[in-house]
Amino acid sequence: MFELNGEYGFGGFGFSGAVKPKEVDAFARQAATMLASGSNLLRVLEMSQTEGASKAMVRVLQRVHDRVSQGESFTIALREYPKVFDEVFVSLVEVGEHTGKLGPALQQLADIMSQAAEAKAKAVKAMMMPIFLIGTSLMMLGFMVFVAFPPLIDTFNSMGVEVPLMTRVLIGGVSGAKDNIVNLMIGIFAVVFAYKIAGRLELTKYWLHYGKIRTPVLGGVLLAGDLGRFCRVMSTLLAAGIDLPSSLRLGMSASKNEAVKRAWDDANESLIQGHRMDAALKRHSILPQMFVELMSIGEESNTLPGVMNELADSYQKQYEDKIGGILAILEPVSTFSVGGLVLFMALSTLKPILGAA
Repeated sequence: MFELNGEYGFGGFGFSGAVKPKEVDAFARQAATMLASGSNLLRVLEMSQTEGASKAMVRVLQRVHDRVSQGESFTIALREYPKVFDEVFVSLVEVGEHTGKLGPALQQLADIMSQAAEAKAKAVKAMMMPIFLIGTSLMMLGFMVFVAFPPLIDTFNSMGVEVPLMTRVLIGGVSGAKDNIVNLMIGIFAVVFAYKIAGRLELTKYWLHYGKIRTPVLGGVLLAGDLGRFCRVMSTLLAAGIDLPSSLRLGMSASKNEAVKRAWDDANESLIQGHRMDAALKRHSILPQMFVELMSIGEESNTLPGVMNELADSYQKQYEDKIGGILAILEPVSTFSVGGLVLFMALSTLKPILGAA
């Protein structure tokens, strides 16, 4: 989500809100269609304010419209709102303005955002059932620990019967959780706080992101998603006529992982010094060898836009396949875990009662 802060306020009164990526996507797609049909840019900006956009988006478009109507270029007007229109968006608009192909540039941007949103939506949808099952089991465990079992423990103690091992384990767990709830909450808070701090410091951020990519199973998903986004943006930028160093610099914004982004930094530095990218990229073992080799072939044969587009499709499919593979394992595991938890609690509760009967 791209946040709007005070610089987009109504005069002296602050205006807070947020422009969602899907609104930027809708604006780009609608603008591309209207420009292709012969509308001028000012008309496009006026009409985009009336098509169900949020107040935040309407306010931004009004400001952009005012600046363009005063003779400013569309690119410069958009650049005033970096939290709404990122560097890649503005750069492609700039290319479109200079080449007279603003409509196609906006259409390409809309396609990029739609593909990213679709991949995210698929992942979220696929994760809903496992998250529901895990959440249900945690809620059940919390209810049993803090509501149902305390009176049962008193009952078991008053019955004077021998308590089975599994019941003693459960009672010990319940008592331990109740006695140390404050310490547990402090520990969880401390871990989350430390994680947030580590994600902000340069050195620890790099190693934290590097560790994510190296994590078994999950690391492959994160890497495929990151490389897919990068390749998609790079392919679009190169196809639009932006030179390789500039495309690489802009494409880096699509990478969310600091360890992967450092590889692009090194490649960019190599290009600035007049060398090729492949030597710099090969120093980063985090990148798949085949990926680096294909980029090298594309750079050498001057077919990099096509290579990047094929890689984007390939990694997007890898990302979806890996997510599907994880879920194929996670769904039955979570189902059996919930069932096992319920069975354990039921047996732990009923066995002393049946034994005393």
